[in-house]
Amino acid sequence: IRNAGPSYAISGFVISSAVASNVLIENITILDSTGQGIRTGIGWTLRKVLVQGSSGTGITGTTDVTLEQCIIRSNALSGIGNGISLFDRARVIDTESTANGNSGMALGANSIVRDVRASNNSGIGLTMLGGGATVERVTASSNGLDGIYVSTGSARILDCVTVANGSHGMSTSDDVVISGCVSTDNGMIGIQAGNTATIQSSMAARNGSGGIAALLVGSITDCVADENGVPNTNAYGFSVTGWVTLKNNVSVRNQGDGIKVCGSQCAIDEN
Repeated sequence: IRNAGPSYAISGFVISSAVASNVLIENITILDSTGQGIRTGIGWTLRKVLVQGSSGTGITGTTDVTLEQCIIRSNALSGIGNGISLFDRARVIDTESTANGNSGMALGANSIVRDVRASNNSGIGLTMLGGGATVERVTASSNGLDGIYVSTGSARILDCVTVANGSHGMSTSDDVVISGCVSTDNGMIGIQAGNTATIQSSMAARNGSGGIAALLVGSITDCVADENGVPNTNAYGFSVTGWVTLKNNVSVRNQGDGIKVCGSQCAIDEN
């Protein structure tokens, strides 16, 4: 579907009724919409859909929307919108969001993202705007800001890779679990978490400002921070504030402190 209006915004595929729920869209292509690419209703499923060249958001929708095997490319060309914008309980599976204006994806609470690629977006690769998120096997690379950003707690980030993003590789709020992740060559901190975070079996290397950071009352175990910082900077391997346990970690070849403790009551064991 190519649907471009000469002087006003026209979307490619839209919901026309508030009760149009549980719709399946499969094997279609939306090109060069002057509005949004696709605007969905509650419970829609989009499978094997390509949306490219929209002036606004590529795919926008309400709650309980599922995307599977979709490609969302070069949307939000007007500077307004994202590649994908969905409300709570979204499921984005085996999908690619690349070269969009602003965020590649912005999803609401209790959403699941799995086997997804977010690359070369102008802003953040993947933005999770509500609690209870599950982010698994996501690769976020060469985005203008953070690779993965989680604004609210109780999230799980598992087996993800963030590479060469302009700001942090991963930046999260409180009460998150980060496990099995790799964050390299990002402009600022590789992995940054808030309070009561659990960071385990992860690696941060060659990030500009530091390797792995956590605030209060958490743990960092079995992690590696290697070669973080550029010459003449004080980029740390690990940084914690207080009441954090660091155990069985390796910090080598960083431009600044191997382990930086900025508070009290930390336990540092077998690093």
